[in-house]
Amino acid sequence: MTGSEDIFEQNLVFFKEINPVLAERLATYKALSTLEFDGDGEPDVVFQGMKLYGKGAQKYAAEQIEAFWKSPSVITLTRKSIIITDSEATKLLNGLLQFADDNAITFSENRTTRNAFHLVVLGAGLGQHMQSLLEDVQPRNLILVEPNFEFLYQSLFTFNWNGVIRPIIEDGGNVHLLVDSEPKVLISEVRRIYSEYGRASIDGLTVYRHYENPAFTAVEQFLATQGDKLFSGLGFFEDEINMIANTYNNLKGGQEKVFYAHSDLQDFPIFVVGSGPSLDGSIDVIRANQERAVIVSCGTALLPLLRAGITPDFHAELERSKYQMEIPKGVAEEFDLSQIYLLGSTTLVPGVKQVFEKRIFYFRHLLSSFPAFSGELRNCLRYPSPTVGNTGISFAEDIGFRLVYLFGMDLGFADPTVHHSENSVYRKVDGRHNFGISPWDRVVPGNFGGEVKSTSVMQWARDTLEVSIANCGLGRIFYNCSDGSLIEGSVPLLPEFVDLPEPHEPKKVCVQRIVDGFPNYSDADFESHWQDGKLIQDVRAVGDRMIERIEKKSDLKTKKYITELMKIVRAMEYDDSAISLMRGSVYLLLVIGEHHLDRVVEDDKKDDLVAYIRKEYVRLIDSMCDEVAVEFSSLEKTGALVNRETVWA
Repeated sequence: MTGSEDIFEQNLVFFKEINPVLAERLATYKALSTLEFDGDGEPDVVFQGMKLYGKGAQKYAAEQIEAFWKSPSVITLTRKSIIITDSEATKLLNGLLQFADDNAITFSENRTTRNAFHLVVLGAGLGQHMQSLLEDVQPRNLILVEPNFEFLYQSLFTFNWNGVIRPIIEDGGNVHLLVDSEPKVLISEVRRIYSEYGRASIDGLTVYRHYENPAFTAVEQFLATQGDKLFSGLGFFEDEINMIANTYNNLKGGQEKVFYAHSDLQDFPIFVVGSGPSLDGSIDVIRANQERAVIVSCGTALLPLLRAGITPDFHAELERSKYQMEIPKGVAEEFDLSQIYLLGSTTLVPGVKQVFEKRIFYFRHLLSSFPAFSGELRNCLRYPSPTVGNTGISFAEDIGFRLVYLFGMDLGFADPTVHHSENSVYRKVDGRHNFGISPWDRVVPGNFGGEVKSTSVMQWARDTLEVSIANCGLGRIFYNCSDGSLIEGSVPLLPEFVDLPEPHEPKKVCVQRIVDGFPNYSDADFESHWQDGKLIQDVRAVGDRMIERIEKKSDLKTKKYITELMKIVRAMEYDDSAISLMRGSVYLLLVIGEHHLDRVVEDDKKDDLVAYIRKEYVRLIDSMCDEVAVEFSSLEKTGALVNRETVWA
């Protein structure tokens, strides 16, 4: 057996351990390419007379890596982006900066280390770049993409996978090999892996492209243009405490209905109405068909509909701010809301119960309030965020409407000064919008052709909507009658072409049937989940586990402690209220700590900063556990929080 054949067999054993299916394919594969070695014994792969490198693979890799580090592809967070954080991380930030000032520690604007938690390598090739790259970056999470199976196969003869990659796994790190060539699949997997294994570690994420491939370009573009979405929606400790408190007060008493998804398809059409500027041109069509379709108003779309003489059957609300109570309360002074069912998150400000006589509460599975008070996924809307438009559409999907029409769901605008309906609350008496010019930072395809301006949140909402449409099953049609962003999976339809037949039954019969399918949340349901505040003990147990991992992996510079914390917070699982409550703020603590550790100028003082940050991590996590005990004990006794209740300006 030759040396290269011996390496192949060793590598095959390694692959059998980490991916038996892939190993079987490699073991039986018949290569279409050949290996060619130059005078120095360096390999190149040849296919139909064409060489991958055109020189020895080692020479090529050395030159490429040298060029890469002169202009590396690294995602970095600016100081501005990290100072907008929650109260826990702000405590760490302020204390850290004071400690640095007291000890003459300064921070560079740029990263002062090549070490990064995430390394994305686009192309394995013959693997000659891997060892040097791994030594430079020392990643805890390696994502290696190789869509060309020929290269992967040939690399087993030229690269010591077993010797170079296995140590990462044995040291507690994670390695992911993606062999798909479809860009959408790769992007989806990169997003999932990043979120599951190190969502707090976007800063420093390093992307290395080994050779040209259209799939690599797509992944790079995604990370460059949409990487901001990977870092959004982390959640805050104080926010989670308030959402649990609001759910506690909204559901206590045994009088409320809770949402329950089912698969029975509804024959009635449904109009889901947002307050985008194109709503104004659709009002006549909605009014003419209001008895032929169930109508859901989303957030600020309520007022424009009522002013047009249209009473929605359901009104969707998502956020827990005071506006979700104050705006409908103001509308109720002008219009009768008694026939409208509120479709509200359990986390809404409890005062909303005094505004709407009829209420249906839904859970959001990403929030700590869901496992604390339910745990039944059918009580959740599947895709209710990030905007209330997503809420309304998810409702239509999750109770089985076949025909869904979207109005005012623009998710983009031609004119930044006109970003909502003329009759929405965004309009002042003098005819100008309350919020002036909407900040936009991207251009996207328009629903009826051309392009429209959009924002990161709108794009996030659109992307989520596209996923929800793709996953809602067969037999559904979504007509997008909004003059804004194109939504894949929907059919663009000008409002004037909406033509609904006379219904086979009165609409109110359909609405009542839907509502009757939602169960009451009884006192017994409440007590079986709250369990006399068992959550207090659960949070302390989770906090103690985090503290133990931080103290055990005391050298924060290796980033091993992050891997250990990710095993506790289980980023992609939402069945534990204590974890969900702590997770977001722990992420943000890591963001602040890692950002500064990776920018220390005085290397001889880095250990001092490590010791300080480690101590503060422990103190702040311990403090959060203590605060949960204080706040939820008060909630049980008085129905209110002590220090953490949000005070709306």
